[in-house]
Amino acid sequence: MKVQALAQVMDELAELTWFKLVEARRLTMRMGEVSITDHNLLALQQFASAAGSDVRLVHAHDEATSGADFEIWLVDRAGRPVWAYSIQAKVGSWVGATYKYRSIGHKVGPAAQHDLLLRHAATNGTRPFHLLYNGWDPSDTDAPIPPTPDQRKLGCAAVSTHEVARIRRLSRPSLKAVDYLPKSFPWSELLTRLSPPPPPPVKPTSPISPSGGSGAQPPLGGGAGPGTNGNGAQGGSGPSDGDSPSLPAQADAGLDIVRPVLADVEGESASPLRRPSALPEYVLRGLDGPRTQVPRKRSEDVWLPEFALVVTID
Repeated sequence: MKVQALAQVMDELAELTWFKLVEARRLTMRMGEVSITDHNLLALQQFASAAGSDVRLVHAHDEATSGADFEIWLVDRAGRPVWAYSIQAKVGSWVGATYKYRSIGHKVGPAAQHDLLLRHAATNGTRPFHLLYNGWDPSDTDAPIPPTPDQRKLGCAAVSTHEVARIRRLSRPSLKAVDYLPKSFPWSELLTRLSPPPPPPVKPTSPISPSGGSGAQPPLGGGAGPGTNGNGAQGGSGPSDGDSPSLPAQADAGLDIVRPVLADVEGESASPLRRPSALPEYVLRGLDGPRTQVPRKRSEDVWLPEFALVVTID
């Protein structure tokens, strides 16, 4: 999948989201973030399928423990993770004359949802972002930000969860869109501006592994996925049995390209810059299972987002 092609569809979906929210207000209808998220993720997968590209939308599971509505995992042709985002969606709405994200301070029991997301991202090597769904009449004098030519691309606006947490921890935490939007950007830029390029492919040291099989990584969804021990369990981050080495945990030349951009949007409290070393078990389980079957929650499941969008990039 060409990242630019997917990003263009994301921009189109952002403009459609903007239009829907404007129309919903005009018709006094409710448009929730769950409906918008489901529609947009389905549209991305449908686009990829029509283009003959490899994008998998898999069930992972539990937002209540991860703080994530969905994740985006970018993987290379060998099935190794290149970059990943954990995302919580919030929809904006008018409260009187003020545009707000009324559920951005949501708590799960005693814990703030954004803190769950930050903890999950640090555990699994993803970058945490909130996705803000917006839409208002550009001529509205109460609009939270001045109009711009590309403003409708902020129908799906990404903002770092670190920034959300900073605002929510103030002595007077805000719900107002005007406090979150200045640090936001179109969600398509998660792929085009904030994601590093994949590292160059590494050839196996031997065409035949010691176990007698090929040294290549198995394809997505084909039994034991990348980073596993052959039984679906997550393996270590080092080379194994003659396979191509997994991606380095430390920053590489590709990460240096996005380092200043990430530093600007995530702030000083961001986690160290590193690529995820392997696909987590909850994503592998979704890839290996039947596409149409929603997995049952198991007692040992922890830190699971509801969906994972796994994008194989060229």
